[in-house]
Amino acid sequence: MKKTFFFDANGSFHWYVQRFSALILFFTFFSLISFNFVSISLTAFLFLFVLFHAEAGIENFIQDYMHDNFSIFISKLLLDLLVIFSLKSVFFFIIFL
Repeated sequence: MKKTFFFDANGSFHWYVQRFSALILFFTFFSLISFNFVSISLTAFLFLFVLFHAEAGIENFIQDYMHDNFSIFISKLLLDLLVIFSLKSVFFFIIFL
């Protein structure tokens, strides 16, 4: 098993990514609520981190609970397409709003 600085190759990287993105989401949402400061850039930042957090969680679910190689391939392909479509939507939200 290959170990790097603070995570190993078996999936603890996704655990750290999910916790980090959850903290970022908490503080961003808290700043939107408490300061009553709604800007397009902060809202887009919130949407991007929600997407990033959801993608990491779904990918972790796929790696943990799916065992058929074809199902894993199709699930990751559909997840990537969903992420691309969502990023496009956030980009259009920033541009046209």
